[in-house]
Amino acid sequence: MNAPGRFICYTALALLLFPHCIRAADGPAPASKADPDKRFDELLANAKADPSRTNWKTLRIAFTETSRYRLHDSSSRKELQKIQNLMERGDWKEAEKAIATLRDNEGWSRLDTLMTAERIYQELNDKKQAELQHRFIEGYLMTIVQPGRGQSASRPFEVIYIDEEYLILRLLGEKHMSQSLLREGGHFIDVLTTEAKKDAPSKKFYFNVDIPHKQLERMLAPAIEKARAKAAEEAAPAKK
Repeated sequence: MNAPGRFICYTALALLLFPHCIRAADGPAPASKADPDKRFDELLANAKADPSRTNWKTLRIAFTETSRYRLHDSSSRKELQKIQNLMERGDWKEAEKAIATLRDNEGWSRLDTLMTAERIYQELNDKKQAELQHRFIEGYLMTIVQPGRGQSASRPFEVIYIDEEYLILRLLGEKHMSQSLLREGGHFIDVLTTEAKKDAPSKKFYFNVDIPHKQLERMLAPAIEKARAKAAEEAAPAKK
C-alpha cells in the first residue's frame, strides 16, 4: 500500500477506535446563502487558508448545493485515470498540472482526487501542498467515519458521492459483496454487505444517501415531467 493509502487507513481506524481524539471544527460559516456558488467559494477559500478552523461537514454540504455538484461525472473519472497513468510513467509535473485542474473543477470535494493529489505533491517534495491535501482528506473523513456510525440504519455514515461508500470499505479493510437500498425514517439508506473473512463473519455497513438521491431526482426531473406531459396528452379526449 502506498503512503497516502496507509495514512488514510490509519486515520479512519483512529476515528473509530479513539473517538476522544476527535475535535469538531467550529469555524464560522458565511452568513449569506443567497448564492450557493459564492457561499461555497468563500468557505473553500477559508478552508485553504486555515484548515484548523474549518467546519468540514458544512463545507461538504455547501458544495452539494452548487452548480458544480455532479452525482457522477464519467469525464472526471476518465481524467483521473489519465493522471494515474502519468504517475505510472513518472511524469509528475504533468500529473501535478492535471490534478490541480481536476481538483479545482470538482471543488476539492472528492476524496480519491485529493488522495491522488497528495501522492503527487509528496513525490514532488511539495510539503506545503501535500499537507493541505492531507488536511482536507482528514477533515472529510472525520465527517463520515464517526464513532458509532455506519453500524445501523438509524446511525449511518453520511456520503455525498456513492463512490465514497466503496472507498470507505476499502479503507476499513473490507471487501464489498452486495448492496441494497432501503427507506428508514424517511431517509434513503444504502446497505453494503462485506465478504466474510477466515476469522470474522460478513458485516453490514449503512450509508445515508439522501444527498445523492436528491441529485438524482433533480437530474431525472426534466425527463419525468416530459413523460407526465406526454401521458396527460395521450389521456386527453381526442379533439373532434
